[in-house]
Order: sequence, then structure tokens, then C-alpha cells
Amino acid sequence: MKQKAFTLVELLAVILLIGLIAGIAIPSVTKIVENRKKKLYELTIKELKNIAKTYAANNPDVYVTVDEMGYLYIPIGKLCDESYINCPVINPKNNREITGSILIKAVDESYTYEYTDDSQYVITFVNEDGTQLQIINAAYGEIPIYSGDTPTKNRTQKYIYTFKGWSPTIEEVTESATYTAVFDSQVDEQYALYETLLALDEKIKNFENTANGKLNTIEENITSANNTYTSFTSNYGKNVYPVGSIFISYDSTNPGTLFGGTWEVFGSGRSLVGINTGDSDFNTSGKTGGSKTATLSVSQIPSHTHTFTGTAHSHVVASDTIKVLAATSGFDVGISSDTRTVWSNSGTADKYFFYVTKDSYKGGAGEKNTNAITTAGTNANTGGSGAHNNMQPYIVTHMWKRIA
Repeated sequence: MKQKAFTLVELLAVILLIGLIAGIAIPSVTKIVENRKKKLYELTIKELKNIAKTYAANNPDVYVTVDEMGYLYIPIGKLCDESYINCPVINPKNNREITGSILIKAVDESYTYEYTDDSQYVITFVNEDGTQLQIINAAYGEIPIYSGDTPTKNRTQKYIYTFKGWSPTIEEVTESATYTAVFDSQVDEQYALYETLLALDEKIKNFENTANGKLNTIEENITSANNTYTSFTSNYGKNVYPVGSIFISYDSTNPGTLFGGTWEVFGSGRSLVGINTGDSDFNTSGKTGGSKTATLSVSQIPSHTHTFTGTAHSHVVASDTIKVLAATSGFDVGISSDTRTVWSNSGTADKYFFYVTKDSYKGGAGEKNTNAITTAGTNANTGGSGAHNNMQPYIVTHMWKRIA
């Protein structure tokens, strides 16, 4: 039986029906797929947060840092490097690698965890023994800065350690990194002396002379030990007290017996003054000056005034006949009668009186002439012109200077 073919109208109807079905079904399928991808992404992020919690629990310093700073970024790359997850972690929504970080925050005595695209890197500073000192976040291209306490290393019996820097050298951030403290070592002087004494002790115990196969005498071993000790003290003294050094001690022992070298008594009866290149009195080592006592000169005595007080008094003289002659170089008084009377305040009014100055006189009957005289004199000397103590409070010690 021959089948009947679709007519054009029927074919168009079928195509239209299929289109209507597709228009309804495809958006629904697409939405289902998108929702599934979204849920997978959310599950992935949730798992990353849980892994970050595990990482923080295994590294207690993480929470210490969060408590101090209020937050800390844990990069996804850090979790990969520490083998907490397998990388790359793919974003199911776009099939791209998830980078970014898990941000841990301190909120109300608890912690929150959230994912962020901010690519912060973890920089860890550890001590030489691996003890974690500080964890910080740093952005790409930033130079991390350590702000914790200066790293320390316990001394040994022989060595003292001083912090030197970090290994590797701190550089711009390109990924999470760990820097380890590095220390310089120095032999302790006390231990160096101890080793020397041990060597001396070993020599004293070893009486066998390998050169001639006989035992050294006690005197020979003591001499050898003394020579070794003297050599040590001499070398030690050269480093601690080179030529020109000043040694101050309450003891009178010559420091040459302690440190070797040649020493001379220094600064007897003098105090020490620091050098001052701006003062000509103190600009060169070894300059001396000053004195134990000092007598002040007139120019050094403070300016002052002496007060002298005298009493004024008067003389009244009278005579029957008095002739007064004035002279340029003094006074020449001639009396015309052998009879002279000295007048007093109770005398009669018909007497003649006189008052004489250097160049003139005046007088007349009934006049009383008074000469006021001001007394002048010189103060008597006092004081003994002795020297006064010029010393500061002091305490006496022994001082030595190394000259060789």
C-alpha cells in the first residue's frame, strides 16, 4: 500500500509544534542546569571554608593573629601548597580556577568565614627552630614587614647569638612565603677563658714529654702553664686595654700583672675632664690646668663700697686786736698785742672775731665767726690675703695609663 506523504501544511504544522515545545522546555532545562551549577559552586565554597577552619585549627597562631588584627586571609593557594585540597579548584559556574581567599574575622568572641576574590597572601615569620613568630597578609607586589618582637636564640656554653636578618631575603610578594630568622654567633669571652684554663689543666695532667720520652717535672709543667696563661692575659689585655687606655681601680695593684703590658701611674692628684674641641682649655688629651687653692687678685674681688662717717664741729676764736693776712700758699696770722683773749660763746659783744678760709677772711665787732671742719680719714686694713679651697667633692682611686 502506498503511503501518503506529508503535505506542506502538515509539515509546517509539525515544525511549529516542535518549536512551541522547545520554547517551553529549553528555558526550563537551562534554568535547571544553572541552578545545579550554582548549588555546586555554593557547596564548593562551603567546603573551602570548612577546609580553612581545619587549617586554622591545625595552626593555632592563625587565631592569635585574627585576635590581634581582627581578621586574616587564608589564600586558596596556601591551602593547595599545604596539601589541604587538590588544585586547581574549578568554579562549576564558569569552569575557571577559583583563586581568592577565605577571610576569617573575629566577631563577638567567635569567628566567621567567607570567601573573597581579594588575592591576599599569607606571609609567615618563624624563628630558627621553626617556632612561629608572626603571620601577616600582604597583597601582590607588596613588601611584607615584620612587626613582632626581635627574634632571639638561646646562648650555648660557648656562643652568644645576635639576630641578623631573614632567610630568604624579604622581597615583593608574588605568593605565600615563609621567612626564617638568621643569627650571628660570637664566642663568649668567659668561655674563651674557660677553654684556656681547660687547656692549662690538660697540660698539667699530661706529664709525659713526647719529645724525649721522660716525665716533665712539676716545676716544668707549672712554668709551661704560667707561660700559656701569661700569653693569654697579654693578648686579652691588648684587645681590652690597648696602649693609651686608662685603668681605674680601688686597688693599688699594677694592671700590668692582670693584663700584661707596661703601665704608669696617671693623673696623681687630678680629676678627669672629657675632651671638648671647642674649648682651648680642653681640646687636647693630656692637657692640664686648674689649682688646688686660689688667692683672689684685686680685679677678681667683686665690686663693693666702704662707708665712713665723721662728726662735724666748730671753733670760735676772739682777740682784742687780730690782723689776718691771706697768703696763696697758706695762712700767716700776725698779732699786734701781747695780750690775747680767746672768746667763747659767753664772751662780750665788743670783741673781734674771725673766720678764715684759704683765700679770704671776714671779721668785725660783735660778730661770731664759725669754721665748720669735716673730718677725713683712712679705713684700717682687714683680712689675711690667704688662699681659699678650690676643690670639688672627691674620692681617691688609683689610676694607671698603659704606655706599652
